[in-house]
Amino acid sequence: MLSQSSPVVPPTPTDGNLTGFSQVIQNSFKTLFQAGHIHRVVTSAPKPNDGEVGSIYLFDDSTNIYIYIKTSRGWAKSSTLTLI
Repeated sequence: MLSQSSPVVPPTPTDGNLTGFSQVIQNSFKTLFQAGHIHRVVTSAPKPNDGEVGSIYLFDDSTNIYIYIKTSRGWAKSSTLTLI
């Protein structure tokens, strides 16, 4: 599970340009963006205990390409994807 690494606290009186305050928020957005856009690439199907709900695995065994998504009911698999 992803959690915020730094608390967002009110800016200090000496942070006139809000640089310190905005940096905490910017870092949180960066972490969220990276978590949402970097997915594990695998060459074999995930096992039931792999990942957590919300995990997305890109499968490529040099022959087939699938997307696996972990749900509360287990892994779901896309149909074969076609290269374009």
